[in-house]
Amino acid sequence: MSGMNCTVEDMVRPLPIDAEMPRRTADCMPSYADIPKEFKSGLHSWSRWQAKWFFEGLDTKPDPKDGIDGQAAMRHLNYIQRSWDTKHEHKAAAVAYLASLWLRGPNVTDEGHGISRPSPSDCSGGTQ
Repeated sequence: MSGMNCTVEDMVRPLPIDAEMPRRTADCMPSYADIPKEFKSGLHSWSRWQAKWFFEGLDTKPDPKDGIDGQAAMRHLNYIQRSWDTKHEHKAAAVAYLASLWLRGPNVTDEGHGISRPSPSDCSGGTQ
């Protein structure tokens, strides 16, 4: 992988558990432009999972998909999640996207982790 030049194909598998993590976080995540837009909005279920992990921690870890080392995947995602050298929006989208490639469904709800949704009455645009 070569930093901001890495492609999604480079991210098919997490770095092996015994591999040394790159010095720069950007070297182990796709560029922001390569991350599908649904992972950038915060509305995708994996985005909600990432936010819960970031703000509250995880109660349980999702199971890995077939052929993925779950421990290596969580180590890789944790490295991105805890970094300080990348903009939060980029690393949040990267964690959500990579998790969707490597792990089975997140099974999260909107409750309790800083995600607020307007009620329909808030969106009416009129005054009461």
